[in-house]
Amino acid sequence: IIRSDIKYFEKELKSELSDSLIQLITQSKESGYYDKYKDSESKKLKQFDLESYINNSIELTSRQDALDSLSVTELFILNSFWQNRVTKEMTNYYRALFTLFDLDIVDKVLQTDDPLSDVDDDTLRNELLKIRFLNIPTKDFFKKVTKYMKRKPENFINKDGKLSINTDDFVEKIGNKYERYYNEFFNRNLNRDDTDLRNDIKYYSFLALPIIASYQLKSDVLLAPVSTQFEKIANSGIVIDDPNFADKIEEYKRNNSLLLFGIDGKFSFPTFIHMRYRDLERFYFGYNQSEKVPVYIGHNDFKNHYGERIAPQVITPMSYKQTEIIKKLSRKKGLREGDKHLYQHLYYLANNNAHPDHFNGVEGLHIDFSDGKFYQKDKNGNFVHIDINDIIDNPTVFSPIATPNYSRTQNNIKYDFTDIKRHIISIREEADKRASDDDIDI
Repeated sequence: IIRSDIKYFEKELKSELSDSLIQLITQSKESGYYDKYKDSESKKLKQFDLESYINNSIELTSRQDALDSLSVTELFILNSFWQNRVTKEMTNYYRALFTLFDLDIVDKVLQTDDPLSDVDDDTLRNELLKIRFLNIPTKDFFKKVTKYMKRKPENFINKDGKLSINTDDFVEKIGNKYERYYNEFFNRNLNRDDTDLRNDIKYYSFLALPIIASYQLKSDVLLAPVSTQFEKIANSGIVIDDPNFADKIEEYKRNNSLLLFGIDGKFSFPTFIHMRYRDLERFYFGYNQSEKVPVYIGHNDFKNHYGERIAPQVITPMSYKQTEIIKKLSRKKGLREGDKHLYQHLYYLANNNAHPDHFNGVEGLHIDFSDGKFYQKDKNGNFVHIDINDIIDNPTVFSPIATPNYSRTQNNIKYDFTDIKRHIISIREEADKRASDDDIDI
């Protein structure tokens, strides 16, 4: 997507993106997640007197006109956020499906009210460990297949001209790499003697590859327009979550690390999405011929009184009522500093001319991925080098609370454990519903 493409196809793009967005939110509502997100968000924002703000948000599935005022770029951003949300929901379902088949309890889902009655907690926890482990060879498998398809696409077209992929060779190679430890560990911990990594990769890949591809598409959907139009967006860029960020550029590049990308659009909240280092580098260098990536400022504004980050759960276009509510709050006298920063930042989303006081002096910051140095654009659009010592103590720039914790703690396992149980039960409920709709006994 380039600037001329967006302009030429703007009407068609807006229509397609609006329809896509409404479908994504509808799917989230039908799965029950949407209400869970709103409830969680309301609880977190209650301490900031933002209940009225949340209650006046736009219900997009019944308000198509609310999207008409948004630009193509803003619609891309919203689509990326909601695609990310729905993909995470789908991830929970495919984990539940894999568990059903791996434990051979599919028939029990259709026949009993409690398909997990004979599955003890330790077995389910070990299934979760198996799923986590399978993510590693599955991503390896995905990379090898896509790389080979790009190199020799003709090998994947059959006599009828249709796409046909025989992945046995890829599965065999990956099986040789991981098989010994995988089979031994899970046979021992699941009290089985039939664990077969190659079969598990085949089935798990069937479920997981659409999710992996969807996460990749999320980055493309967001970065294609943003990297070409970011100067029109008031505040977008990398969240700097480590004072030593500049010194770790090579490490991030080598590991293709996940980085947090923030965007201030005309929405109820900023959009924050994790993306891979190489995706960011590829888009910004590819479209702008520069490795200078903008820095998001004000991420620390979104934390509660205990210093915990407030992650937006539901993002929609900011309504007129929301604009008036947050405008009034942002001008309130005697606010504590944290509340003032939050209110001013939220109002800035609706009115880019209302610059938050704490943004002064740090707007227009960039970090160069080639050398890790910071730059700031002057009035003429030229980059001026900024000494990191001049900004390192500024919480508007550096946001240590944003550092994601990817270690799998007991709480992570506990959450997955209860969540996968819930999804297995929901599969049973869906089977009941379909049987009822079709008047079938199960």
